[in-house]
Amino acid sequence: MPPDFESRQTALVNHLGALRDPQQRLAWVVDQARQRTPFPAAWRTPERLVPGCAARLWLHAWFETPPPHCRFAVDSDSAILKAFAALICDLYDGLSPDQVVSHEPDVLHRAGLLTQLTENRQRTILRVRAVLRDFAQAQAQAQTSADPASPPSAA
Repeated sequence: MPPDFESRQTALVNHLGALRDPQQRLAWVVDQARQRTPFPAAWRTPERLVPGCAARLWLHAWFETPPPHCRFAVDSDSAILKAFAALICDLYDGLSPDQVVSHEPDVLHRAGLLTQLTENRQRTILRVRAVLRDFAQAQAQAQTSADPASPPSAA
């Protein structure tokens, strides 16, 4: 079973906090993104683009079972945008839809990383979080609808 959201975020905050220099933290995040599994070219489609950024950012979300969990992958033309989006995706990758929906990341604020981005890129990272949350909410609703033991919804 993968570590829960809070454990992941705490470990990341602790690691980034040990890097005292903001440029060193940024370099570490970018380096982590460079080491990621390559994003398949087939996933670079218009419907996977996260809107609102001058650089292209693709986000692929899918659902796997058992146990029910969300998966996320990301890529971008911009190394910095890819790095920040990957960091957010990694916090949630492999977690249940309920966990993805119920936890908000504050690692970028706590590590002082968000201030190193332009306002447009900050908004894009917030949109990445919204895409992850919306996907997980849809999966949670689908699970509830498919579960015969769940009580009928009130009309």
